Amino acid sequence: MTNISLNMEPLELNYGETYLIIDAIYLNEIREANLIVNSQDLLEIIRKEVFPHTDTPFSEYKALQSYFDVNKIKKIESTNVPIDKQSWFSTDTGLLVLVNVQILSQIIVGFSYNKLVDTPFDL
Repeated sequence: MTNISLNMEPLELNYGETYLIIDAIYLNEIREANLIVNSQDLLEIIRKEVFPHTDTPFSEYKALQSYFDVNKIKKIESTNVPIDKQSWFSTDTGLLVLVNVQILSQIIVGFSYNKLVDTPFDL
């Protein structure tokens, strides 16, 4: 297992912790909103302030195993999203990241989508 999946490999997670599943470019939008990132209600503030017109900007996932099976992610049409919207997320780029919510504020502050996609590293 690994912390990057290019071919549907499972991702390592910390058992019992909550992760955000989000399109990487949306992290830029959150950073640019200049929110108070240490708020206890950060996820709700992000939903209301950064994505007021998107029902499913990200998903919250509680790790009930020490890994995440990437094959669990399925594409559906937005008209088929059930009422439980916290289990669903939108994507524009398809480049998804899982971020432990305990370090979300630190990730937001230093995140750059362009640096992520333009970084020349050997996979």
